[in-house]
Parts: sequence; structure tokens; C-alpha cells
Amino acid sequence: MTGSGTNQFMQYVFVDEMQDYAMIQMLYLKHAFPNAKFTLLGDAEQALFRAVQTPEELMQAYADAFQVKQRRLIKLNKSYRSTQQIMNFAKALLPDGDSIQTFQRLGEKPTLKQTTSVEVADALTQTLDRLLNTQQTVAILTKTQDQAEVVSAFLDQNNRPHQLLNADDRNWTSNVLVLPIYLAKGLEFDAVIGYDVSQENYPDETSTGLLYTLASRAMHELALISVGPVTQLITKVADTLTFLE
Repeated sequence: MTGSGTNQFMQYVFVDEMQDYAMIQMLYLKHAFPNAKFTLLGDAEQALFRAVQTPEELMQAYADAFQVKQRRLIKLNKSYRSTQQIMNFAKALLPDGDSIQTFQRLGEKPTLKQTTSVEVADALTQTLDRLLNTQQTVAILTKTQDQAEVVSAFLDQNNRPHQLLNADDRNWTSNVLVLPIYLAKGLEFDAVIGYDVSQENYPDETSTGLLYTLASRAMHELALISVGPVTQLITKVADTLTFLE
């Protein structure tokens, strides 16, 4: 792009993971390619950096901002990755979760254990050992990279082999992975441990997309651990969980 910063000849623009772009970024693309037709692909429920919007709300926001003459919303609502019980929990977190159709593959309800900062390392290793009895790959997902490093230190102290991933990693060699949620988008694991789903860590609705993304990475088993009181985002859907002492 040169001169005015626009390309008059581009006919089509495709944007993937559009829910993670700010509106100003999308408007810049519209400015840069004023004559192009836009196809925006994404999962509104996996918005990691803002409050979750329904697909209809997101479409309306972009239609207003782009001042479009024609628009079309296509929704793919069936989930094939996770068991019905995992998806029942995940979709209950969402404002429009009832629109998601679950695949009829049955399993156990996700588990939730509330612990303390003193006991969390033991709770984590016990949960990991339990899952490894039946599952091949286990991912421990955290909210931030700093928390992933804390979890990695816990596992080192308890002699649990694992691999800590960061944004520079492109492959893995361990069947136990530790990584922040935002690096797990697009990935799937036999089992997932959600680390510290506390009210302090996930305080309000802007965290809904993070929790949904965390839960929907698990194919067969999902275990949640909270350091202190559990976030209200999860307690309000308590009937979809099994609570562990």
C-alpha cells in the first residue's frame, strides 16, 4: 500500500479469528481496501480480550461501523470436539449458549475442586495423576503466561515431567503441557485442567470468553481448580459440574 494507503483493486478480504480484532483495526482494513468484499470468520464465544457478544450483536456492530448495504450471517452451531457433558458446561457460560448443539458423545461431568494457595500444588499434581490414568494428553491451561510459569514450578517441585509452552514454541514433545489459554486456541487435548478459576482471577463477564475457550479445548475430561472462592461465572452453572472435596 502506497500513497493514500488504499488499494482500489483488491476484491476480497478474508479475516480469521475476527473476534480478537478491535473495531479500529477492522475499520483500517476497510479503509485500506475500500472496494473489497469482506468475509469475517470467527467464534464470537471465544473473544479473549473483551466481553462475549452474540453473533447477531457482533454482526450488527460491524454492519453499523462498515455502513454495509448487504450482509449475511452464517452460523455453524454444532460442536464435535468435546463430550456432551463438557459442552453442557461450556455453553452454559454463554449468553446465547442454548443455540450450540452438542455432539452425542457421552462422558463424565467436568469436576471442580476448591483449594488454597498452600494446598494447590498437591491438588494440581493429584488431578494430573488421575487424568493420566485414562488420558494420553493433558493440558494445564492458565489465564496468563506468568501463571503458567508458576504451575510449571509446582510440577518441577513434585517431579512431574511436562513442557511449558510460550508464544515462540511451534511444537511439543511432552504429553503434559502447560500454557496460557490464548496459546491454546485452535488446539485440542484429551484432558484439560483449568488452573485457578477463582473469583479473583476471573472477576466479571469480560472473562467469559477465556473460560469458554479453556473448557472447549478438552475432548474427554475437564477438571477445574480454584484457589479460593470460585468465580461467579462458574458458580451460576454449578449444576453442570461435579464438586470434589
